[in-house]
Amino acid sequence: MADVLIENYKAGDLKRYGLDYESLRKVNRKLVYCSITGFGQTGPYAPRAGYDPIFQAMSGLMSVSGQPDGKPGAGAMRVGVPITDFICGLYAYGAILTALHYRDQMSGEGQHIDLALLDAAISATTVAQVNYLSNGNLPVRQGNDAPTSSPRVYSTAATARCSFQRRRTTCSSACARRWAAKTLPPTRASPQEWTG
Repeated sequence: MADVLIENYKAGDLKRYGLDYESLRKVNRKLVYCSITGFGQTGPYAPRAGYDPIFQAMSGLMSVSGQPDGKPGAGAMRVGVPITDFICGLYAYGAILTALHYRDQMSGEGQHIDLALLDAAISATTVAQVNYLSNGNLPVRQGNDAPTSSPRVYSTAATARCSFQRRRTTCSSACARRWAAKTLPPTRASPQEWTG
């Protein structure tokens, strides 16, 4: 008998064939059954199908991806890979291992794991959500100038610049000289090494 079953059908579809969790649980009480759907097993959108771009848009992920307003190519942008699928797959991996451990160490029984791709996409916007909820700052697209990376180095047509998120300082001239000379310190350099 199988320890784990992973399914990716719309909510309720497998019940028609007797392959839903409740039906299979009667045969194998130790089964860890993982359902990955677009919107979860319950709620008004549960029977709907969905695809990664839909979840990126609904979660707000597209609204924080892309170049900032006023720059060439500005506008909301889809992440270039099916990131929602990847994130949800990682959640499935963790949830399945946890359920197996719980079954083997505690309960002796399997369980039904309900994962929604929309939930996974929303989790990818956590930094923007926390920033809004704690500071009231609406999230904006920042291109490659990510708010959580430090130091940030990028090149523009006229200059190169690095800025330190924690110190909120800019060292344009020193970094531009180092960028041009290709003598930038390693990525993990301390802020003191970047002061020119």
